[in-house]
Amino acid sequence: MSWKQPQRVHIPWLATLSRLLGGVAMPVVRGRCLWVATDYSFDNAASDFEVIGLLLADAENAGIWNEARREVRERLLRDGRSMSWKKLNSDSQRQAAFFPFLQAADHIHGLSVTLAFHRHPEFQIPRDSVERFQDGFHLSADWKPRNLQQMFRIASCTAFFIAGLSNPDQDIHWVSDQDSAFANEAKEKGRNRPSATVPRRRRPHRRRGHG
Repeated sequence: MSWKQPQRVHIPWLATLSRLLGGVAMPVVRGRCLWVATDYSFDNAASDFEVIGLLLADAENAGIWNEARREVRERLLRDGRSMSWKKLNSDSQRQAAFFPFLQAADHIHGLSVTLAFHRHPEFQIPRDSVERFQDGFHLSADWKPRNLQQMFRIASCTAFFIAGLSNPDQDIHWVSDQDSAFANEAKEKGRNRPSATVPRRRRPHRRRGHG
């Protein structure tokens, strides 16, 4: 099945990306639940870019990956420790498990996307656009302009890919890293409001969850 063109895409570069994705073979997500996992790199002062990573996967078609992941963990990480990129260089067990985990991830039925945004002011979202976004979703938390812009990008990109890959009436479960853009409960509730509303405007779904 090809990419489903999302409705009401008002961000020019997302509209261009949508047209390009329309010519690319995409995974078919037939299960009742779409998993969405997101992670971010916003605070690396040595980088010229801020990065958003997304993984969208068919929850009901994840059995082979889950068995492979469990086998790697039982063989190489028996003490229950988690994988951690920051601790990889200092931990031989995590190093041994790193590539087997990547090989297991090849069995995930879905799409992995990484988007990099240049920090130069020319590529930033205009302040008035971000303020309209804040007012339109009634976000009451005390947002710093930079964090609000990051949240705007996260919500827009996540909604865009959900709309393009999901089917009507699917359940959506979004698992997100908690960083400076969602540093407290009020901000997390604020982020959940657009993340639930924007996908619904672009494509209808039955239930949306966040973790």
